[in-house]
Amino acid sequence: MAGLLKDIRIIDLTRLQSGPYCTMALGDLGAEVIKIENPRGGDFIRWYPPLGKSESGYFLALNRNKKSIKLDIWTDSGREVFMRLVDTADIVIEQYRPGVLKKIGLDYPQLQERNPRIIMASISAYGQTGPYSSFPAHDINLQGISGILKGVGRKNSEPVISGVPIADMAASLWTAFALLAALWEREQSGCGQYIDVSIQEAALSFQTLTAGELFTNNYFAERCNEPLMGVSAWYNVYPTADKGYLAIGLLEFKFWSSFCKTIGCDEFIETQFGPPDVQEKMIQKIESLTLQKSLQEWMDILEPLNICVTPVNNLEQALKNKQIDHRQMVQEIDHPVEGVIKLLGIPVKFSRSPVKIQLPPPLFGQHTDEILMELGYDLSNLERFKSTGVI
Repeated sequence: MAGLLKDIRIIDLTRLQSGPYCTMALGDLGAEVIKIENPRGGDFIRWYPPLGKSESGYFLALNRNKKSIKLDIWTDSGREVFMRLVDTADIVIEQYRPGVLKKIGLDYPQLQERNPRIIMASISAYGQTGPYSSFPAHDINLQGISGILKGVGRKNSEPVISGVPIADMAASLWTAFALLAALWEREQSGCGQYIDVSIQEAALSFQTLTAGELFTNNYFAERCNEPLMGVSAWYNVYPTADKGYLAIGLLEFKFWSSFCKTIGCDEFIETQFGPPDVQEKMIQKIESLTLQKSLQEWMDILEPLNICVTPVNNLEQALKNKQIDHRQMVQEIDHPVEGVIKLLGIPVKFSRSPVKIQLPPPLFGQHTDEILMELGYDLSNLERFKSTGVI
């Protein structure tokens, strides 16, 4: 495909969230992504509700700019096909449990022997080594063990599960960063390398600021016991008369001052960073005021001030935001079965190298024949593979 990563071929052995989001991002940048799916069902997320005419909305959201082939790598013939594909590839990404690919002869040493320039990334819950390396986990477990869940929610309440799979997304982004760095290093050395990604560690890395406080002062703030955790009047969420919410982040004095003058609370200006009892009194007063008007009425008053105040939107409202519309963050593309589908766009804009959605999410095994014939297999080979369940 055309794009910044044109001529880069990626073999995608991932499924569900963390790996597919990573490979989608690389596909958005122009890499050719070949998604390998087991003939007996493919990526599990294809069949998860909500379902369209044939595909899950989750699958559609995570798998644009990819090709799909059916291939059973647990068979000898399937591994032979896989290795031919490795000969032509730059990157392999997988997210099996540690040791699984080694058992079938598809771990990095075997791939590197076949193609010394190959780069391989393995995404796993806890990394390839260590006492937890063989343990299973999902995003909720990894948010829990990394400390994220403990820090989300109101004071004295139970932990709140985020609507965003934070741990999986963290691993997706770190894997993409690492692969781009490895591609650059390969330009200098001529050699590939292996990348071990731990979702637990990726999630932990998102707590850099909190860790900095702990390491510096040997102090850890419990939930809602820090200025940016909802205990400050100037960094908080306030309800409105119509059951909406305002998010205010008025760290800068000029913004706080402008806000206080506008709501008639000039006396709060000089106590912005006052002690907890002062913060609580200001919070109660501001809340009593915000409850007197609707969310839109408040936005009509506050938006012209050009301060850090926004509505708390649900996703439907967020997608209708005029800034999102201006930046064309919602895209449409024709799908062979679903028809015209909407997808979130690409959140980076390049001045000389536009990135775009070039391929709709693939049908299950849509490109199998095309890619295998490119690898040198003829129609008789394909028929044999189909009859034996290899593809």
